Amino acid sequence: MATKPTNDAIHRALCAPGQYFEIEQTPIRGVLTRTWKNAHRNLGAVLAQGAAAAGERDFIVLDDEHLSHARHFELATRFAASLVRDFGVQKGDRVAIAMRNLPEWSIAFFGATMVGAVAVPVNAFGTGEELAFTIADADAKVVVADGERLERLATQAGSLTARAVIGTRLDDRKYRNDLPDDVRPFGGLVDREAEAPEVAIEPDDPATIFYTSGTTTRPKGVLGTHRNICTNLMSLMFSSVRGSQRDEAPAAAPGGPPVMILSVPLFHATGCHSMLVSQVMFGCTLVFMRRWDAEVALDLMETHRVTAFSGVPTMVWDIMNSPSLERRDLSSVGSFGGGGAAGSGNHSCS
Repeated sequence: MATKPTNDAIHRALCAPGQYFEIEQTPIRGVLTRTWKNAHRNLGAVLAQGAAAAGERDFIVLDDEHLSHARHFELATRFAASLVRDFGVQKGDRVAIAMRNLPEWSIAFFGATMVGAVAVPVNAFGTGEELAFTIADADAKVVVADGERLERLATQAGSLTARAVIGTRLDDRKYRNDLPDDVRPFGGLVDREAEAPEVAIEPDDPATIFYTSGTTTRPKGVLGTHRNICTNLMSLMFSSVRGSQRDEAPAAAPGGPPVMILSVPLFHATGCHSMLVSQVMFGCTLVFMRRWDAEVALDLMETHRVTAFSGVPTMVWDIMNSPSLERRDLSSVGSFGGGGAAGSGNHSCS
């Protein structure tokens, strides 16, 4: 029997000079740091490569809406151009995104980072006061929000004063409170053909400010760079390749491009970095859910022939304990994964 290669041996082979996963020493704020030599320099490069490779393949599916990788790239580019042309956004300005998981969330995120702005994902579950705090604390120049979040913000006097406000899904509201008069419709900003301005974006330029949950005090903003996010992409690929070389019997390759359910919020690092950005890079399809429901997730798995599912362990537990599980056709699903919390060691999936 052949000896299984060790992780050290695999690392040396994969990370050797000239290999895709080559590692180099890079000075970051005066500290020499091990980095992936071939990582993308910024999120705009990730988006462009993914769109070029995946083309008309579905990227985002939400109910009856389908947005291809190519169309997503086009709309993000138009939105980026509008931020500069219509709102004077410059490199380093903060663009807050306050909405549930929608295609517009992704368009705004990539559009903002494409021109060097810093995307600020806002906790969509927050009250009006909590939303207003995050937007003020980040000193957002532009706020991109759906109707429900704008309605909550409308209860906070002055929360949007002196900020440009872009609204989408304005009819998706519960209480019908008055909204600010100067809200610019999202659709009107992306219906004009435009090229994003050329902006020099370095790997260590700021890209995101994610906020902590605020469990013990006010939420705190955590700055992330383009290198942070692009490094995560390389690490995900490296882990996959290393795992395949460690397996004695590698799993058969899926029959088509991966299709995954987005089961977690985009304003979390998992939803944004590990799900959204990685699926852009790898040309996959993300099926959005409005809120977690195991039966809805199972419906989506069957309808869209989902190939992999990832979420927190309780989500996997909900699926495994669904009363309808035995009659479901999940033949397309090759793997279930979870993270973010401890999983039960007393149960297994087969």
